[in-house]
Amino acid sequence: MEKNPFIEHHNYMENLIENLLKLNPILANKNPQELVDLVNVIHECGYEWDKNKKIFYNKEVKNAIRAQGLDLFNEKRFKEKHEFWKKRNAIPEYIEYAQRFPRGLPR
Repeated sequence: MEKNPFIEHHNYMENLIENLLKLNPILANKNPQELVDLVNVIHECGYEWDKNKKIFYNKEVKNAIRAQGLDLFNEKRFKEKHEFWKKRNAIPEYIEYAQRFPRGLPR
């Protein structure tokens, strides 16, 4: 039997949202459609869910997003932040900093 891409996508989204709610219970305060729309925008911006690390990662922007902060975003706010990250990560000084301190400044 041939796989139905719609059903596969639905199952993927259902599992992803279930994982996100476990990682960040505050997301349950959003209505289900807001959460689906947010996840869709995250994907549209080029982020992919890493099941092992439990983060969204964008290879182009070299940026990771944890589930713990997603409750702070709506679609519009996420797009704005993504544009900021894109511009920031194109600055040569930032690229050098990120290469020298891939996990942030030493403590």
